[in-house]
Amino acid sequence: MFNFNGHKPQPADWRGKLASLKALREKVREYSVNVPGIAPLLEREFSEEKARVIPEIQRGVIGEFKTAIDYYKARAKLRMDAEQAERARWDKVKLANELTGLQAMIEIILKSQDNPMSKEEGKGEELRTLYNEYMEGDIYQQRAAAEVYSRLLGKASNTSAKEEANRLEYAAKAKLEEVRTTDELNTAMANQGRAIEELMAAREELVKVGRDIGDDPMNVFSTGPITKAWKQVQVKNGDLFIFPEDSPEVSGVDWTHFEREETK
Repeated sequence: MFNFNGHKPQPADWRGKLASLKALREKVREYSVNVPGIAPLLEREFSEEKARVIPEIQRGVIGEFKTAIDYYKARAKLRMDAEQAERARWDKVKLANELTGLQAMIEIILKSQDNPMSKEEGKGEELRTLYNEYMEGDIYQQRAAAEVYSRLLGKASNTSAKEEANRLEYAAKAKLEEVRTTDELNTAMANQGRAIEELMAAREELVKVGRDIGDDPMNVFSTGPITKAWKQVQVKNGDLFIFPEDSPEVSGVDWTHFEREETK
């Protein structure tokens, strides 16, 4: 057997095997141009080597991709747990009382604008004063103010109050996010964000490797293992979706249709 790899031992990892395969491919091209007489032999040797290592390369890159999927799923679960813990820390009755009381006071302020003796500018000032008072209270009062004031603009009908309501609503929305975010949730979101980055990097590597070995996920006619793995993770309208291997999004076949046909 003609050894055009210089008798060098094959690397054990899939990345090394891929690098060696690419180097062999370049050597085949070089020999085909400079020594055309042995081109058929070299091409046959390259085809045999390709058939031998490509399954290992596919298993390696797909295995790392699936590890990235599992890692992301685990981090997404931890974020869901942190969100659930954040929701569970609130006393619903106490929060409802704070919300109801604040809404009633705001209604009084806004309705008083019908008094022709009242100053229009005073409504906005009253709303701001009430907001600041609640922001100085406990966490329940802060959340109540953040929630109510984050929807204030639609209720403030007069011009002057509307301008102040717009400023207060903007501040309230930021405060609501702050008061609803715990340290544990912040950590979970950051970890999930890093997991997404790693997953998308692994997905991009699938494309690069697939192109090198003839299984390009970007080719609409490609149906190889790498293409199928790549289709498991999809981004639609900014949302990340992970599909099972046998789903229509991956296989291109809606098996539920056949299942329904079989049950008829």
